[in-house]
Amino acid sequence: MSGIAGVYYLDGRPADEAVLRAMTGAVRHRRADHTGHWANGSVGLGHVQLCTTPESTHETQPVILDDGNYALVWDGRLDNREELVRELRSKSQVSTRSTDVDIVLAAYAAWGQGFLKRLIGDFAFALWDGREQQLICARDPVGVRLFHFYFDGTRFVFSTEIRQILQHPGVPRKLNELMLGMYLSGSPFYGDLTFYDGIKRLQGGNALLITRRGLKVEEYWNPDPADAIRYRDERQYLEHFNDLFSSAVQSRLRSATAVGIFLSGGLDSSSVTSVAGSLRQTAKVAPTQGLKGYHFTYSSATLDEGPYAEEVSDRYQIELKRVQVDDLWALKPTPGDSDLDEPFLVPLEAMNCRGLQVAKEDGISVMLSGEGGDEAFSAGNMLYLRDWLFHGRLRTIWQDYKNGTAAYRRAARHNLRRGVTAGIRRRLTGGVNGAIPAWLNRDFVRRTGLSERLDAQIAYKYRDTNYVQHRGCTPFFVGWDRRAASYGIEMRHPFWDSRIVEFMMRIPPTVRVQGGREKLMLKKAMANILPNSLLNRGAYGAFGPQVRRGWSIEEAPRLRQLTEQSCLEEIGVVQPNALRNAYAAYRGSNNGRSGLSSLYWTLTTENWLRSSNPFPEAHLKAEQSSAVPLLV
Repeated sequence: MSGIAGVYYLDGRPADEAVLRAMTGAVRHRRADHTGHWANGSVGLGHVQLCTTPESTHETQPVILDDGNYALVWDGRLDNREELVRELRSKSQVSTRSTDVDIVLAAYAAWGQGFLKRLIGDFAFALWDGREQQLICARDPVGVRLFHFYFDGTRFVFSTEIRQILQHPGVPRKLNELMLGMYLSGSPFYGDLTFYDGIKRLQGGNALLITRRGLKVEEYWNPDPADAIRYRDERQYLEHFNDLFSSAVQSRLRSATAVGIFLSGGLDSSSVTSVAGSLRQTAKVAPTQGLKGYHFTYSSATLDEGPYAEEVSDRYQIELKRVQVDDLWALKPTPGDSDLDEPFLVPLEAMNCRGLQVAKEDGISVMLSGEGGDEAFSAGNMLYLRDWLFHGRLRTIWQDYKNGTAAYRRAARHNLRRGVTAGIRRRLTGGVNGAIPAWLNRDFVRRTGLSERLDAQIAYKYRDTNYVQHRGCTPFFVGWDRRAASYGIEMRHPFWDSRIVEFMMRIPPTVRVQGGREKLMLKKAMANILPNSLLNRGAYGAFGPQVRRGWSIEEAPRLRQLTEQSCLEEIGVVQPNALRNAYAAYRGSNNGRSGLSSLYWTLTTENWLRSSNPFPEAHLKAEQSSAVPLLV
């Protein structure tokens, strides 16, 4: 994944190219192919490039046109290139051989700011229009690519990663306590907040316009679920989904190198792999396009999913590598762990790193995943039921309930009870949101307004199904982007294609969830593509043993030290001894799971504060900053 950076001074001071170089130099792990800078008056742009598409190997950024009246830095992949070229052919010189940035600039010249609604793909960019003296920045609809910014009224600084913004001498480094509390509570709904007060995150589907008059952020993509897609029979829904899914996978196979796929043997990654293999066999992608599958395997697995992965790879003649991870476990430290902007991690990060390292050694620069399938087809929190309840749509609830299977009705009853009892529980607990860990200091909770902020996030809206809740989910996309970039690899997630997200939002919930049966809609859609063994399989493998091994055995001494010498306790966020007692209770529990989720968020934050030293004033003592990091 490439990286972008830039400045715009509203008071007219000149942009300093030395600052731009410091910002691009802060993300050397992204600079595999080219680095460029451009400064003109009060505007400056920087770019570090990882070439992953055939067209990108012919481009140099920043792209400057019309003697500097137009300038663009772009991190992304444009998926509807051919459609845009057809529409722009009479208005510009673009062709199917044009680079993505050339097409984007032509689209802006033809349609002005309305061009954003026409772009499909994963992207983040900044476009300077010298004629209008304005800077236009945007992030793709789902928020797969990253965009951060700082604005103090006269100084606008933006970048892909936060560490780049912190290179600017005018940007302060101060902890955002509200963001800290939300992360410790396990909330994925951060909005535009980051851990740094004053540094914001442009949300997915949003655009930012900055002129001499100031800054304005607007949402340009927000599908309305009320604009429902309704067909007469189920077959039409499945055909529509298959068309979108095929397009999503095909567009993500556009690569300058062979493409890797994380193939677990589960339904989601197998669907992505099978569609990719089918497209290659039918020559809908370049016949020379190499595909390689990567499968994690370990001896303590409760179920070996390797045979399922092998059946898919054999059927579509895809090379499959088994990546042994017996020596890895949850929270095992990995290279580069002490250089973090934020503590967004996954427990089994060490496994992802090994898979990426193996792929890198194979010459892979693009990796596909099956991430997003769970959110697309699972019932999730079924917030649409609670929305109907709170809006008095009892008849709609009854019809939905009556048409569902027994499993669906059980899930509906459970989630409706949660919707009713949540308010009662908050009243009984003095207004403290139930997601807030018991070990947080109540003065901190009151000072930050944390409980009220978490309550406000539980928006009982139809559009907030489980799939949409994770749109732009910060820990997920930040974690994958940062980790893969350090290996010179771009992650692509077909299930997070904006066309699929919009489709899943607009179809009836009972079609999407299929009566509460897990991913039945996806199985029906893949009926002629997946092997029957996968369509009919029962139990799935799990990394539970690797998680318990890390938390309770291998990393126990380090985790215990984190709880006994707590930075969060020192700065008044955590109650004295409360975190230590919570970890001791976890280790003493019979199933090794009690309180694991809440502890995860708190202990990764503890480790981040010690090992990365993001806020020197938040540390206990300088000598404690040498603690071994958990992971990155």
